[in-house]
Amino acid sequence: MNLDKKAPSIERQLRNRLLLALLLVLVLCALLIQGLSRELTYNYVKSRLQHDAESLIAALVLKPGQAVQLQENRIPDVYRRAFSGHYYRIKVGDQLIESRSLWDLNLPITLYDKQTLSPHEHGVDNQLWLSLTTSITKQNQPVDIWLAEDVQPLEHDRKLFSFLILLLLFISFAALWWLQGRGLRQSFKIFEQLRLQVQSLHQGDNSLIQLTPPQEVAPLSDEIGRLITQLSQRTERSRSALGNFAHELKRPLQQLHLQLDDLPDGQKMQMTETLAQIQYLLERELKRARIAGRCLPGKAFQPEEDLQPLLKVMQRIYPHIQFDLSLSGLEANAFVPIDRDDLLELLGNLIDNAAKFAHQKVQVQVEKHHQQICFTIQDDGAGVDDSALIQLTERGTRLDESVKGHGLGLSICKSIIESYQGRLAFESNREKGLTVIACFPL
Repeated sequence: MNLDKKAPSIERQLRNRLLLALLLVLVLCALLIQGLSRELTYNYVKSRLQHDAESLIAALVLKPGQAVQLQENRIPDVYRRAFSGHYYRIKVGDQLIESRSLWDLNLPITLYDKQTLSPHEHGVDNQLWLSLTTSITKQNQPVDIWLAEDVQPLEHDRKLFSFLILLLLFISFAALWWLQGRGLRQSFKIFEQLRLQVQSLHQGDNSLIQLTPPQEVAPLSDEIGRLITQLSQRTERSRSALGNFAHELKRPLQQLHLQLDDLPDGQKMQMTETLAQIQYLLERELKRARIAGRCLPGKAFQPEEDLQPLLKVMQRIYPHIQFDLSLSGLEANAFVPIDRDDLLELLGNLIDNAAKFAHQKVQVQVEKHHQQICFTIQDDGAGVDDSALIQLTERGTRLDESVKGHGLGLSICKSIIESYQGRLAFESNREKGLTVIACFPL
């Protein structure tokens, strides 16, 4: 598994998708609010202009042979003040009546022909006009009426209203996004509890956390529990079968030893060596069973706690050898995330071989640095030749453990180390003996 590649976060993905959806909704709401507020404002102004148009039509006096007149008392006062923001223009035939509010302002002819409501800027105190053009027939004479109103104050209020609504929506969406993130974190705590359960098993703790996972996680939790139980049963059966097998073989071996005296001298020597090899293999497997003991599968290795019993066993097997242990860079009662059985088998094999060829002392050092943990086993024996050292480090090399010299059982050691992407190295010195270094990434 590539540990350098950062694993994706489900929580981050969900929150990003929610944020994208909220931003999309916010944009749609902004467009909707802008459109609706503009439409409502212009419809309101249009209704007022239509009402004023009806008032102007009612105030319009048409007499044959006379000039067109307006009854001033029926016209709102805002049309009499210069540039008041309310304007009209009435055209009856060739006669033209304009409101006093227009003063002497010359407007483009095209403006009077507009049939739609739309704002226009005309340089009158930065006013924004909304105009309406309507045509009627009164007393058999065509009448064209043009009205305009300054909507700049309403436009300012409309923009302020839209801004406040959008600000409220933004705050609401931000609060919703934060609450959703908090809810996701609360929901994902179940995975942290599951991780603590597996970690407790890894560290050999049987007191599991009791929790009721949600429906979406319950199948995964149940499968993990069943898998752990199944692995525990298989490991226990394998250990029991191996121990029973080794013990059962002792009796046939004793019988074969008793029958050696009946063999010729040549066959007797050959059979003695063969039985010695078988006896050695049996003792080695029984010794590993004593070292590993009973433990849960997946239990993490605790150097300070697990190495002391291992060295005590080695001390009983090799009473003339002094075993020294040193720990560096490890906290008190620290756990190493490597299977306890695997490390005990590896270290037991390496320490056993070092003790067999040491003169007086075997040094075991555990050091944690640079995101890796290294186990160094050094003896004070005679070491090995450079040619033999090259053979030891060659990939796939397997040396028989019963042969004199540093037979390290590489088929076992290398398989354990390679399963954890670790490395195995050897250093030989005639004065200091052989040093074996096994490093595992953390």
